[in-house]
Amino acid sequence: AETLIFRGDVSTAAPNGRWGTLLLDPENIIIANGTGATNDNQLSTDREIREADGGGATFTISEQRLETLATNSDVILEATNDITIHDLTDDGRLSFGDTPRKVTFTAGGTVRMVDPTDTIEAPRRIFSIDADRINIGNLDVGSTTANGGSVALNANNGNLTVGNINTSTTSNARDGGAISLTAAGGAIQTGNLNASSQSPSNANFGGVITLTATDGISTGNIDTRSESIATVDNGGAVTLRTTTGNVVTGDITTRSFSTGSPAD
Repeated sequence: AETLIFRGDVSTAAPNGRWGTLLLDPENIIIANGTGATNDNQLSTDREIREADGGGATFTISEQRLETLATNSDVILEATNDITIHDLTDDGRLSFGDTPRKVTFTAGGTVRMVDPTDTIEAPRRIFSIDADRINIGNLDVGSTTANGGSVALNANNGNLTVGNINTSTTSNARDGGAISLTAAGGAIQTGNLNASSQSPSNANFGGVITLTATDGISTGNIDTRSESIATVDNGGAVTLRTTTGNVVTGDITTRSFSTGSPAD
């Protein structure tokens, strides 16, 4: 039988060098709610996951174990077929550590979240998905202490459906992160997109938002503003392109706006 066994806890931190990467590479990946998934207790002493460990038909890991492993690492989840995130009934969130590291999902089939109201939370992360089809909930890579993270989603052969995306920052003199969504063979449908830079002191640049589809685009509100009570930079550019079909959006805010000095 084809099996990929995940063996133990992993830390890829390198206090005196470059951080490593956690790579999971089976045929299918299931991220299960809570704790105690099938492969969580298969412990070993090598404390590593390498590409050569791949080849399992289905690899199931719990939400909590993945959250623990993600604290100080790049995380790459690659599956020949599908990546599925089960309903996160405990808190509605899959939370990665707050750090400017990568989270990458790659699938030959579909990346999907069973409950579209659940959220992937990855503060400051460089978050990307590349798959034939994408159907997920909310993404939050924004920050209150630094630049916002970025989001790049590519659906290569079908529709791209995602909830709200947040790459914004409310930290002083920091930038909102970029959002790039592409549906090469289908339509894009999203919730609200927030790439703004809003600070009570000085705001930097709002993030750039680019959506490219074949069969139409539908979004909620789009916000790339730069806004503060003092100095501001530019709001981020918004580009929406589709080969056929319509472009339908909510409110679009790209302004650069200072409310002036606070009262004494």
